[in-house]
Amino acid sequence: MKRLFKWVGIIILSLVLLVLTTIVFVNTKAGKKIIIDRVSIYLNKKLGNTVQISEFDFKVPKWIELRGVYIKDQKNDTLLYAKYFRLELNMRSLFSSHWVLNNLLIDHAVINIKQSNSDSAYNFQFIINAFETKEKKVTQATAVPHISVGNLRLQNVQFNLNDITQLVSADINKLIVKKLNYKENNISAQNFLMHKSTIQYDTKQVALIKTDSISATVNQNKYMLTIDTIQLVNNQLAYNKLSKPFVEGFDPNHVRIQQNSLLVHQLIYTNTESSANIINLQLTDKTGFKLNQLSLVYKQKDSSFQFQQIMLKSAFSAIEGNITIVPNEYQLKLRNTRISRKEMQLLAPLQLAKLKPSLKEINTILLNVDAIGNEKLVKIKRVEAATNNHIFYINASGTLANISNPNLLKYQLNIGRLSMLKQVLYAFLPTAQQQSIQLPSVLNAEGTLTGSQQTLNPNLFINSEYGKLGVKGIINDFTNPSLINYDLLLND
Repeated sequence: MKRLFKWVGIIILSLVLLVLTTIVFVNTKAGKKIIIDRVSIYLNKKLGNTVQISEFDFKVPKWIELRGVYIKDQKNDTLLYAKYFRLELNMRSLFSSHWVLNNLLIDHAVINIKQSNSDSAYNFQFIINAFETKEKKVTQATAVPHISVGNLRLQNVQFNLNDITQLVSADINKLIVKKLNYKENNISAQNFLMHKSTIQYDTKQVALIKTDSISATVNQNKYMLTIDTIQLVNNQLAYNKLSKPFVEGFDPNHVRIQQNSLLVHQLIYTNTESSANIINLQLTDKTGFKLNQLSLVYKQKDSSFQFQQIMLKSAFSAIEGNITIVPNEYQLKLRNTRISRKEMQLLAPLQLAKLKPSLKEINTILLNVDAIGNEKLVKIKRVEAATNNHIFYINASGTLANISNPNLLKYQLNIGRLSMLKQVLYAFLPTAQQQSIQLPSVLNAEGTLTGSQQTLNPNLFINSEYGKLGVKGIINDFTNPSLINYDLLLND
């Protein structure tokens, strides 16, 4: 019996020594080289393609490092290259339902995703095919573990996507995400920072595919994204709709901005609602327009949107107020709003070119608005508009109908006060008649104005240096000085 215990002890001691020797060996350079060579051979054979890993290092159970990772696609183009990859983690957590990754760093990497025009397959499909099981079994869906990443950092990472609908190019200089969590369709992060990076997104013109029938299953599971703080600093952002031509001025189909600064608090985004507190946005558009400040509180639920506490400032313009959009109705409240001609010249030069020559002295418009309505009918509780040098002023209320179609536009205005210089009136007169008609230098009026794009029905009491006058009747084709005609009753 003593001999039996002796040999059992020898066997156990030998196994322990073997395990310890193996652990020591795999932590040597030679051991790690053998591991990486075996992994590379396995992946090359499994994928039938080029997979290279220059260096591999680790320390159980704390961290893993990879250097010089290179994977080709089946056309011998680069699918993935990563100069340096480091993952610090709690390896024991990988055997639980909560994976804890303390730090994840990727430095100097290139990722190229392409979609074939012939079969719509992506260039990484061969990897999925290589590892998917050939046996078709009905199994229960495997629960995705709760994943926590203490610090995610990307440096000098290039990402390119080219599929049948879009082109995406991202050159990430620095991206840091702190306290990133994923659990049951919920993603949360404490901080998101992107610095000196360039992102370009282009949409392609795609031919419509005719099919007899189309069926799709939509995932109705609720998801949520929450980020406590988002900070973007000195990034280049661009968007192009390649099927649309370029137009002068601000072009929503072709946008390129230098995003100098963005700070957002408490971003919440789900498949039914979203909200964010935009503390400050500063940017420069490709037109030369520079936004010095934009702050607002944003809320969305289903088809309802709220933009509250809007504060927008540029070098010469400013907007303050609230905008609420709900199905079939919107509410607009603007105060202390100032619109500069100089900046509108950058954003809408084609529209300004249509302005009558006699109105080109207007450099600034001051605006206060309180209105509610929809495309069919807008109720103006109050509108107050003024220009520089007292060229024009109006304080009124009323209604506007069919605002989405200028040809069908109708209005009814109750004018508390209207004041304008004569150059405003000259805008409605033929050029040949402007010198022959003597107008008062300043005209003040109150009363009502009703009409459309073709007709104007004034019922006004006018006061000028020529005296006081009541005007009532109809003016036809008043927007076309060469065709204008009128039938008016004048009372002094």
